[in-house]
Amino acid sequence: MKLKRGDTLTFLVNRVDELGQPITGGTIKSHIRNHMEKKLASFTITPTNELGQYEFTLSPSITSAFPIGILFFDIEFNDNGVISSSETTELIIEKDYTYGN
Repeated sequence: MKLKRGDTLTFLVNRVDELGQPITGGTIKSHIRNHMEKKLASFTITPTNELGQYEFTLSPSITSAFPIGILFFDIEFNDNGVISSSETTELIIEKDYTYGN
């Protein structure tokens, strides 16, 4: 996944079980970290109007502070103490040449 530094990052995640049924409830969290595992940001996670669907967002004020290069994130789900995580995603931060004035 690529992102220009200072842009909004938004994507949707659909939680479903083995039968394809929406999963609701529990807690969800996700952090952006660098290669040294330093936490740089946490996603704002908002349920949508569709069952089991969540919007993950990072604002421009957050992404403008990201270093150029590769960052990492996964998504952690906690359902009554049962914790599972998504695969790790690489977030490639690119320089933005059209910004400010």
